[in-house]
Formats: sequence, C-alpha cells, structure tokens
Amino acid sequence: MAHLMGTIRLHSTDESYARGRDYYQYGSVGTLVRRGLILEVKVKGHGTKYRVTIHHALDDTVQRAHCTCPYSHEGWCKHIVATLLKCAHEPNEVEDRPTLENMLQQMNRDETQQLLYELVATHPGLMKSVDRIYHNEDEEDDDSDDDY
Repeated sequence: MAHLMGTIRLHSTDESYARGRDYYQYGSVGTLVRRGLILEVKVKGHGTKYRVTIHHALDDTVQRAHCTCPYSHEGWCKHIVATLLKCAHEPNEVEDRPTLENMLQQMNRDETQQLLYELVATHPGLMKSVDRIYHNEDEEDDDSDDDY
C-alpha cells in the first residue's frame, strides 16, 4: 500500500489529491473491476459519472491511468486519485473478472455468434465496426457519418 500511496502523491497535485480523497471518503467510487492488468470503475462526479481506467504492469505498478473527465491540468485528476485510494485502502473490494480473450476461449462458435448478435442488437452502431472489420477496411477509409 505504501508504494501505491507514493505513486498517487507523485502523480497528483495537492488539490487533486485532496479532492480525490474527499471523493473516496464520500463513497463516489463505484465497483472496482479488474480484467487482467486493466482496472475499470465509474466515479460519480458533479451530475455525471466518469470512467477511470488503470493499466497495471506485471509487477502491479500503475503503468497508465485515464479518466473520461475534462481535467486538463498537471497530474492525475481527482477521479483517478479517488480510484487508486480505494484500491490502496480496500484491496479486497476489487472484483476480478475474466478478460474478453478468456471469455471467448470458453465459448463455442454458436455462443460467440449469439453474443455478437446480441451486442449489435443492443448497440446498433457496432454494425459499422463489424462491417469495416469484415471487409478489412481502415477506419480512415470511411468518411461517412452513417451508423448502419
């Protein structure tokens, strides 16, 4: 835990650390989900939720951290700080789930096809990506705004 606390302090300003600590203490950090070396969580902000993604190295050190909030100042934002504080203080609260690769390896062809059908039905915009990949096209080749 001491190593993680040092990493948090190193990558955050005094203000983002203090605000992140408040977010952590007020319970703004959602369920921590780790898939392989990637940890994801939603953190409640003012009127919205932001997605925080933490990439770990094999030795469990933080390799990269990203948040969907508009923070553009020095160091990590308060949402990343809050997330890592929860990791440091509540390591047993991290849910380990299988990676996509592991899940797909467990599925047979029919199950994989059914998953894809359901994903596209639920998220119609994915069909554009499926079509692009199926036809082996680069994203840059597509200049339309169609969501077919």
